[in-house]
Amino acid sequence: MQKIKTKILQYLIEVLVIIIGILIAFSLDNWNQSRNERKLEKEILSQIKEDLTFTLEDMKNDFIIHQIALQSHVKIDSFLENQAYNTKDLTFDFFWIKEDEYIFPNKTGYEMLESFGTNLITSKEIRTTISYIYNHDFPRITKGNNLFPDINLFLAPYFQKNFKINSDTSLEYILKLDDNYTIKYPREVKLGDVSYKELIGYQPIDAEALATDEEFKFLMSEAKRFRGYKYRIYSNAIHHIEELLVMMELDENHKEER
Repeated sequence: MQKIKTKILQYLIEVLVIIIGILIAFSLDNWNQSRNERKLEKEILSQIKEDLTFTLEDMKNDFIIHQIALQSHVKIDSFLENQAYNTKDLTFDFFWIKEDEYIFPNKTGYEMLESFGTNLITSKEIRTTISYIYNHDFPRITKGNNLFPDINLFLAPYFQKNFKINSDTSLEYILKLDDNYTIKYPREVKLGDVSYKELIGYQPIDAEALATDEEFKFLMSEAKRFRGYKYRIYSNAIHHIEELLVMMELDENHKEER
């Protein structure tokens, strides 16, 4: 009887050792998997941060163009309301109301995240904000996906019939971009062995007719509506990216301190 008890005890000990071994191996495997996931998370977040930092720089410059254009829309409204016929001081405003901008975001990091699953990001706030930026903000200001037509294409047919290109080299315009880069028009452009003077601006062929043209008023109203929408989306997207970059920086510092 004693021998049976001893053998049973031995078997139980062996089974217990095996179970403990399995549990230890399982824990080590989970720990190793978790460590690899955190390493992958860090790499993907680093790539997303790099992508968004680059995109943000472009977006701020685009936003400046939209700001200038919106101001030009207001000046054109005043011109139409007062039916003024001296349009020389609106030469550049006629140019800017026709300009449009789009973003071309680098999605390398986000596409990597999608391939591994967004739950890889441990912070719910960061995960949600990344998804919102890429799935809500960006599509609305990416060419081909926006809700409204390209302003340039929308106005081009009318401009081709009713405007002439500015040829007055005495008129100057200074464009100041967000990265302290300044463009002064007219400007000398050199492309290899070819060089030429680039001017911007338009003048109406018939200013008096333009001031009372209902089609032009309609086009201006629609273009300003398109611009206002894009202005808001750009503004919100820039704010969201800046908030996200701060969150990512704080999260990274917090993980390094642990």
